[in-house]
Order: sequence, then C-alpha cells, then structure tokens
Amino acid sequence: MDPEPSLKDVNINEISLLIKILRGERNLTVMAREVGITLQGVRYYISAMKERGLLEDFKVTPKGYEYLSSLMKILKEFVVEGTDLIFKSSDWECISDDRIQAGELVYLRMKGGFLHASKKNMENDAQAVSVEDARIGNKLRIRDIKGIIKIDFGTVWIETIDQLNGDNFEDVRKKILKSLELEKNDYKIFVMGEGAYSILRNAVEINLFSPLSGAFDCANRGVNSKVYTTMESLNLNFEEFSALKEKFPMIKTNMTYFKI
Repeated sequence: MDPEPSLKDVNINEISLLIKILRGERNLTVMAREVGITLQGVRYYISAMKERGLLEDFKVTPKGYEYLSSLMKILKEFVVEGTDLIFKSSDWECISDDRIQAGELVYLRMKGGFLHASKKNMENDAQAVSVEDARIGNKLRIRDIKGIIKIDFGTVWIETIDQLNGDNFEDVRKKILKSLELEKNDYKIFVMGEGAYSILRNAVEINLFSPLSGAFDCANRGVNSKVYTTMESLNLNFEEFSALKEKFPMIKTNMTYFKI
C-alpha cells in the first residue's frame, strides 16, 4: 500500500496534467504550452504516472483519482492556513477614540468616512485587538478583526450645469456658491471639468482631482458626495461614471440639473 502523500509530494505540473486529462485533453503539445513545460517534460510525467498506475490509456485510473484528491486536499489546507496567517496577522489602521493599550479588545465603527476604535460596544460592532498604545485621536494599529464593520453607504450626486455661457456665468456662480454654503456639511464637494472649475475655483473645501473616483470612495466610506460638472464634461467622463456604478452597485447615484 502506497504511503499517504504529504506536502512534499505535491507537484504542480503533475496535478495540472492530471486535471487536463480529466477534462479530456489529449494533445501533448497543447498541454505543454498551457502548463509551461517542454513536450519532453509532458511525456516524462505521463510515462511516470502510467508506471505508478495513475493513468491508463490516457484515462485517470481509480488510483489516480484517489491520489489527485489527496493532493488537492493537502493544497487546500495549505492555502487556507497560509491565507489565515497572512490576513490575521496583517495590521489595519484606525483612529483611537479612547486611550488604548496594546493587546486591548476594541470595537470598530465608521465615522465621517474613517474607521474608529473605542472600548465601548455600541451596536454589536466588529471587534479587533490593538497592536500598540494610542492616545485619543491618534492612529491605532489593530489586527484579528472579527465581525462585519457596519457601513451605511453614501450617495453620489451629479449636479450638471447645462448651457453655461458668458451671459449667465455670474448668476450661476452666485447661486452655486450660495448652495455650497447650505450643503457643505451634508456633502463632500467635487468639481469635474474646466467649466465647473471656472465657477468654483475660489470656493473653499472643494476637491478638484479624480472627482468621480473620489466621490465613489466617499460613498463607499459612508459619506454623501456631490460632483459639480457641465454637460460637456459629463459626456466626456460618462464611461468612467458607468464603470464605477457597475463596480459599486451598493452605492446610490442621482443625476440632477442645476437650474439657472
């Protein structure tokens, strides 16, 4: 009886060839190209597997099935163990809401688009272990996160200024600046394109670069955002907007027109 295979017995080329034969592949040249070895190498592996009773007439034998299953189980356990080790030991960063010591259990929640940690569990919050000491308001490194960090996704508003021209420029500028005063606490404001920038270039607390990506990133962190643009700029960037909507289906979007 053959000994039970172990991790040292795992040969990726051998496994790849067995799987391809299971799928019905018979062309040695194709197998060599797809596995990334020479044709001579494919012939060597197939001949060796026939001698060991894993293959017969280009078919996987019951012994071959058992052998392949054992190797795949070993690989699965190895990958799972390695993945857990990497991700559980990876440090995250957050903002400390309390004075925290290394090794303490902390609870996580999103505030204003950023991850915060505190000693209090408010609403079945996700939890983690602190890696370092931190004062209130300082960066804190954490690991071993358990549970789901709750995020109420924000909304991306696209505010389109249509038919902007020299005759209505000043009126539009005054109205938008007035709106910004009322909205600045409710939205992160982005500007897309030269037309919208010409109106808002002197306004405070606006974001000028990567407006669509930034707006979706805000919403992904639970913060509402508004992108001011012109119809011309929106048309030029509509493909990116559509791609972001598809990438982040959980984020709501609204398109409105600024009334002049």
